[in-house]
Amino acid sequence: MKIVHAMAHVTFIIAYAILILFSILFYNHMHFMFVLFLGWITLFFGMSIVFISIHYRKKSKGFVMEKTYSLIRHPEFFGHILIILSLIFISQNIYSIFIGTILLLLLYIAMIHEEKENIKKFGRCPFKGLKNKD
Repeated sequence: MKIVHAMAHVTFIIAYAILILFSILFYNHMHFMFVLFLGWITLFFGMSIVFISIHYRKKSKGFVMEKTYSLIRHPEFFGHILIILSLIFISQNIYSIFIGTILLLLLYIAMIHEEKENIKKFGRCPFKGLKNKD
């Protein structure tokens, strides 16, 4: 199982690098300026969420419930989703849509896996109104 998990990480990193490369090579391919502008704004917010979330996760010793983690269950994943979408918007290319879809699918699988691991490690969700599926 650990080999599959490691292969998924490597696949994700390679696909992410390809998406970044496509965003550079096919920058604003369809020349839709509004979509390009939306892509840059989304990239800024996605990167901000990822960096803030990583900071508070590393700062905490246990279950994180402050800042972005008090608003979103998986803020790092959400930030990466925004970054992937932004790179698709920036490149405006069919290949980027294909690679981005693969990345989003891998993130979804990773979120499910992490949620199961967190339930084992920390127990049920402490947030009001949220319920874990066992």
